[in-house]
Amino acid sequence: MKPLITLFLSLVAATVVFAHAPSDIKAAYDQKNQFLTITVAHQVGDPKSHYVNAVEVKLNGRQVLAQRFDHQYGDKQQLVIAFWPNLKSGTELEIKADCSRFGAKNVRIKL
Repeated sequence: MKPLITLFLSLVAATVVFAHAPSDIKAAYDQKNQFLTITVAHQVGDPKSHYVNAVEVKLNGRQVLAQRFDHQYGDKQQLVIAFWPNLKSGTELEIKADCSRFGAKNVRIKL
């Protein structure tokens, strides 16, 4: 029984070592073209098997944007670009990014 427990704990530890939450989230709004760009820093070895699988944006506590992914577009970050007319300067957004394997990053960003 002890070898099975040891094996299980080793596998769990290995998963945590190789899986991690996104490290940073940045957002910028292009007032002229009315595009919100969200950059989620998440460095991975294989963006097809380990990736940011969801990005959600809330405004005043209400979800206004949800994007799901089945891979990451690069090995360093996931990018979300959304057309968002008339987003005012100074607006505060809550942004959450989820890792496909383990963890999430939540931030509040004032544009």
